[in-house]
Amino acid sequence: MKRAGITAVVLLLPFSVMGYGYPASLESGTGLFGIDAVTASVGGAGTVDPGGAAVFLNPSGLALLGSARIQGSIGPVLSNESVETPYGRFNVATIAPGVAGLAAAIPAGPGLGFGAGLCRLSDFSYKGEYFGYTGTGGSDSTVTVFEQQNNSGGIWEASAGVGARVFTGVYAGVSGGYRFGSGTRDYFHDTSVDTAYTVIETWEESSFAYGAGLTGVFSALRIGASYQSGMDMYPSRVRTGVVFGDMTAWEPALGADLEVRFPGDSTQFTVRVYGGSLLSGRTLYGRAALFMFSPPGSDAGEGLGFSLGMSLKMSETLDFDAALSWMNQSRTGDVFGGYAENASVTDTNTGITAGITWTQKR
Repeated sequence: MKRAGITAVVLLLPFSVMGYGYPASLESGTGLFGIDAVTASVGGAGTVDPGGAAVFLNPSGLALLGSARIQGSIGPVLSNESVETPYGRFNVATIAPGVAGLAAAIPAGPGLGFGAGLCRLSDFSYKGEYFGYTGTGGSDSTVTVFEQQNNSGGIWEASAGVGARVFTGVYAGVSGGYRFGSGTRDYFHDTSVDTAYTVIETWEESSFAYGAGLTGVFSALRIGASYQSGMDMYPSRVRTGVVFGDMTAWEPALGADLEVRFPGDSTQFTVRVYGGSLLSGRTLYGRAALFMFSPPGSDAGEGLGFSLGMSLKMSETLDFDAALSWMNQSRTGDVFGGYAENASVTDTNTGITAGITWTQKR
């Protein structure tokens, strides 16, 4: 079979583009593990104590920072789709863009702070392959159909925000900016009897983005809630969470976070439990998280994952941040290309993120 035939280029908005795993976040991509290495190390939790990334997650947190800071991170995601069928097991491994973000926050007085940044919010990368056979799948089998799909793209946001104390122990914040993105679906089809062809579909979208949040500080207890607007390819979401301790000050902390997304008429959730603690004097701070999420697809079960990370103090003002995130989700009968049988599919994604945090000397 030769890769030949026709190529069609179609401009569509929206169309069904998949995330890291098919049908991960159908028509809205796959949410990344976090905004930067700090938030990725706690599984993407950001309702309370998100540091400089507060402008994207809960802008009221900008009012709680004691000094100016700049955070930047980047990293890839290693993705693997394993399909178990009567013909055998098929694995497709890919490397996709992961976390990428830069944010700055500046205190302007007691209980008042400003922030701005640029970050990648979601990814549409996916690679799938399907083989159609005659025979039983053994040595007597012949491949009669080959399909391949490669998706790429992502959603970005540039925003600025302000957080301020409105009452004793109560802080509010708002943010606004520009959200934009594009994506491509490259589909190839070949059979032993017909001419091969390729179909390329693209989309592009942009809109005004806004968010709002509240944080309550009651001694060592912090409670937060936030809202982020959505668009066709990025669903709106609400978050709420609670933390004992202050992670931005490298204190021992334990928290829980709930995120609910609203793609179309459905809802999806992610629940996280996370914590942080000093590991070595005042030079190394560790973080960890466990999370559960509901993926799309009627035959998909809840996914599970964890994150580990740390911040290493390289100087009085500079920290090196790193995070390792992993998630796993299984389903049946929902495979790119489709199998006549109920195939068992497992998606495994591993994110690696590294960055730096600069904090102004007090």
